[in-house]
Amino acid sequence: MASTAHPNRVRDVRASYDGQYLFTSGELDNIVHMLRFNPHLLLAQAQLDGKDLISFYKLLEGRREGKFFKEMTDLFYYSQLRFQDIYRYDRREVTPKIPSSKISFVMRALGYYPTE
Repeated sequence: MASTAHPNRVRDVRASYDGQYLFTSGELDNIVHMLRFNPHLLLAQAQLDGKDLISFYKLLEGRREGKFFKEMTDLFYYSQLRFQDIYRYDRREVTPKIPSSKISFVMRALGYYPTE
């Protein structure tokens, strides 16, 4: 799920009391967006198709064996190198996580330019 709501930075994001809507306000554009949000649909899709992210691989071109998935994997590990100081020569810890501060780097490398 992705949405481009503001051309510049997002100042704030809030959920409605019932959890069905997200409200975003832009920093420079003085616009408030109301987005309908249903996390139950994502959970239901994941439960129908299997465990973990398996249900979402089919949304990628070439699925898990494709070129795009390999490129995403490479960028994921490269972002870990950047976070752990790329010029270190000692042993590194490989984890299945990257810091949230590096997600925008990975997205930009894939050709999507989100606001930070």
